[in-house]
Amino acid sequence: MGLLEPAIQFRRRLYTGFKPIQVANDKEKTMFDCKFITREMLPDPIEVRTEDKSGLTFYDAKAIADQRAKALTTDPVLLSWFDKKSSRFSPDVICCGTEKPTWLVYAESRGGRIAVDINDEDYVFVYREGLSGF
Repeated sequence: MGLLEPAIQFRRRLYTGFKPIQVANDKEKTMFDCKFITREMLPDPIEVRTEDKSGLTFYDAKAIADQRAKALTTDPVLLSWFDKKSSRFSPDVICCGTEKPTWLVYAESRGGRIAVDINDEDYVFVYREGLSGF
């Protein structure tokens, strides 16, 4: 393996959605795991539109989403997010056989019911209600 091979593998996965998966015989298998988010997939999203779409950073978008989630519940817990501009999402999990992006399936399966959609899915943040009173 060349010195740049890990960076090339990462970049390939980031931009095309292909993930290397370890299989039983230690050979690498590639799995496609890049479903594109649509508004219809989100659980009753809170839609936010900003004036300066191109100047909005991930951190600005997260601050807006945090504020909107806090208006609905005390101590919201961020479970997953998607950043269309950089083609990144978290958590970077693998779920097979689903019609939704894996990061969204992860959040919904853990109680994520608050979805903040910024600028038509440029940024999406999914929260669950916090455990207040502890």
